[in-house]
Amino acid sequence: MIVIAAIEVIAALGSYLGWRWMFWAALVLLGVSAIVAIAFPNTSPIPGWVPAIESIAAFALFIWMLIGLIRFGPWAMKKPGI
Repeated sequence: MIVIAAIEVIAALGSYLGWRWMFWAALVLLGVSAIVAIAFPNTSPIPGWVPAIESIAAFALFIWMLIGLIRFGPWAMKKPGI
């Protein structure tokens, strides 16, 4: 759990800093986290509705990033540091 949180923090930081390649990593990370949350909903001691909301949010962000990729592509981002 801590390793996944660290990876997500690195992805958020890389996206904030404008690393273009981080788009692909974040897209894969969101897709995998949505699949894992749907496939293994009872692996957490928290209430059952929390993983459901997490999987819906991850899937929605995945679709949103996929639409952005199709419409604009990650190359439409500004260059880092600008």
